[in-house]
Amino acid sequence: MAKKRILKTISDLSKHFGKHHRTIDYWSKKGMPKKIPKVGWDLDKIEAWAEGKGYWSKDLDNQAEGAGYEMTVDDDIEEIKEKEQDEKEFKGKAYYDAILKKYQSKLKEIELKQVQGELISLADVEKGWKDRILETKQTMLAMPRVLAPQLVDLKVWEIEKRLNDWAVGVCRRFSEGHE
Repeated sequence: MAKKRILKTISDLSKHFGKHHRTIDYWSKKGMPKKIPKVGWDLDKIEAWAEGKGYWSKDLDNQAEGAGYEMTVDDDIEEIKEKEQDEKEFKGKAYYDAILKKYQSKLKEIELKQVQGELISLADVEKGWKDRILETKQTMLAMPRVLAPQLVDLKVWEIEKRLNDWAVGVCRRFSEGHE
């Protein structure tokens, strides 16, 4: 199996390529192969990328000594990735049993509250809201018929006050639930 050369830090990368760490940051923004989580940078891929872009050449002796790479087998990298994925996907029977018990407990609490009359069905709540909105609408639509005769021969400020009082009363009855 082919072994990969892995560098753990940006400092190691900059030493290897003989470049400043800001140059490595710049390369990252320009599409340099990304770091493998919990593993490091694949030096072979980065060298190929840098050479292809003309940023670096194997032929030139610009590599610093002692860059500190670690040899890792391809399968080891894949195994690490698979293990991380498995940990995310499978948390074990005990974990899921605990979640199941938690939701079963919540369901029992809801059922108890229903029996005790502490919960109202959604249909009843929706009907109540519809009734209150309909009542408010009918009150607002009756305003011209009721108020028009009362507003004849009044001054503008008096008309405004009566209309305001009417609207505030409708809003108050709606918010307090009065019919």
